[in-house]
Amino acid sequence: MASQQKMIKAAESMTPEIADKFFGTIWAKMTPEGRKPFFEAYQAYQNTQEKTTKKTSKPRNQRASKSMEAGLPFNPDMCWARCYGVQEDLVEKFGKEGEKLGKHNHIGLIDFQCQGNHANGTHYCCKHGGGLDKKTNKLKAPIDKATCQKTGELFLGDYGKLDNQGNPVAIPRPKDPVRFSKKGNEHKFIFLDEMGDDIDKYIDSKSKTKESKSSKTKDKPLSYEDIDWKDVIASGQINDFDLKTLKLYLNKFDLTIKGKKADKVLAIIEHYEENNEDQGDEDLAQEEEVEQEVEEEEEKEVEEEEEKEVEDEEEEEEEEEEEEEEEEEEEEEEEETPDDQENDTKQDEDSKSSMDTESGEDDSDDESDEDVECPVEEIQGIEYAIYNGDAYDKKTEHKMGPVANPVSSTDVSKWGDKAKKIHLKNLTEKMSAK
Repeated sequence: MASQQKMIKAAESMTPEIADKFFGTIWAKMTPEGRKPFFEAYQAYQNTQEKTTKKTSKPRNQRASKSMEAGLPFNPDMCWARCYGVQEDLVEKFGKEGEKLGKHNHIGLIDFQCQGNHANGTHYCCKHGGGLDKKTNKLKAPIDKATCQKTGELFLGDYGKLDNQGNPVAIPRPKDPVRFSKKGNEHKFIFLDEMGDDIDKYIDSKSKTKESKSSKTKDKPLSYEDIDWKDVIASGQINDFDLKTLKLYLNKFDLTIKGKKADKVLAIIEHYEENNEDQGDEDLAQEEEVEQEVEEEEEKEVEEEEEKEVEDEEEEEEEEEEEEEEEEEEEEEEEETPDDQENDTKQDEDSKSSMDTESGEDDSDDESDEDVECPVEEIQGIEYAIYNGDAYDKKTEHKMGPVANPVSSTDVSKWGDKAKKIHLKNLTEKMSAK
């Protein structure tokens, strides 16, 4: 109670504008639990102001949002990022983000320091790079609106820094800043202090026609969607709203609040914080969208790496299997029984003598030293020389066994053990060559 009275006494010595800034600054730094008694103190202050100003009917000008004030000195206790916007008295002319008169050309801007608080040990708020990904426990990237997708950095840079002595120093605004969006569009940003008197050169003809048509239409009445409720609640600007504006929120959520204006304001604040407590001070909806896109890209890269690893492993396994098969064949050949060797040797001798006999007969008939030319046929994809109804291996000249008609239908299981091993080796070599 004593602290409330001190705040009221301090505020009474200020002008209404400065007092509002005083309360707004305190409000932004307070926890939700501490705001209720603070709000009661602010309400008491307003009551005293209503009594003192009741005699005059002159309305008080709506104060400008603190976050939109240009030219202020750099405050290292707030987010270091530089922001942009349009002055309230020029929003109707240029649009909220200066894009009303030319698509992707943001004109009539002012720059100012972000008023967000430092987050997660960084110099930035959650919106400008201080946000923490709960899944990976790593810092999130700044939101798209503040980042150039080509450089991946804040396109307006920082508003200030600390010099070697630790003193706050303002940083000049980048000259002719541009930002590339995710769609590849180039956004240009032109500030009010650079434009001079001739603004027509910054406006394309299509936008001029569009502006002339829109000027003929009646002003659209204010709606719930036109107000950034998060910003007006955090800055305390909601206390300046009239009853008609407050009803936009109350009617949106079917809230029936009886009492004075202050009761309605408090009800709106409590309802908003109850339904947005997981969002914190920043626009997490946009951050989650960026986070999802980044995660999808990372997952895609991981999947490609895993597929490549699987392919490499499969190739290694195939090579190992081929080596093992070759080793087994060599071992089987070494362990072949004497009877098998004798039979194979006999078969080789028979085949050789048979070929020599035929060759000899041909030599005697033709009186020539030329070798016999045998037709070549494929059996299970392997080429063999065919002679007198038997297949011969082209490399070793080993007689493999009888062939069927047609040759391609030969049953190799009826061949001898050595012939089967040679045939298997031929198949393995052919598969390796592929």
